Amino acid sequence: FGDTVVVQGAGAVGMMIIVKARLLGAGKIIALDAFPKKLELAKEFGADLGINIAGMPDKDLVQAIRDQTEGRGADVVVETVGRPEVLKVGLEMLRRGGTYLETGNFADTGDVTLNVHRDIAAKNVLLYGNTNHPHDGYYSALEMMYRHRHTFPFEKLITHRFPLTQAQQAV
Repeated sequence: FGDTVVVQGAGAVGMMIIVKARLLGAGKIIALDAFPKKLELAKEFGADLGINIAGMPDKDLVQAIRDQTEGRGADVVVETVGRPEVLKVGLEMLRRGGTYLETGNFADTGDVTLNVHRDIAAKNVLLYGNTNHPHDGYYSALEMMYRHRHTFPFEKLITHRFPLTQAQQAV
């Protein structure tokens, strides 16, 4: 409650994280993405600020987050991009004692180099990782979406419709 939450990636998963953070009482929610349209949509889902990271050096992004948090860094950073290289900058924008949720790399997307002492241990980071999600998580997510269907524009997450006969093409 009251935490500053940074969501790395404003795709469908990122939007659900934004909604959950808002419902749980986050103080400030910052969405990061390289597409302005997604950042605009993130605000409709509850983000207070969207930062366009297209072409932005990591050090500038970290400074932008520090500027939004009175120099502390984010309380919580959630990775929903699915690219391993965003882990390092995500840890850098996290405050000392903050929490990092790694949820976007639910398949083997490659390696990343970290300084374990500097990036995790010295900052007392709480790091959670998960791979995919349990099947019983779908029900609660759908229930949350149904319960708050008049509050958040979930229908805007549907970009295309395919008949069942085109399932392979859709994927």
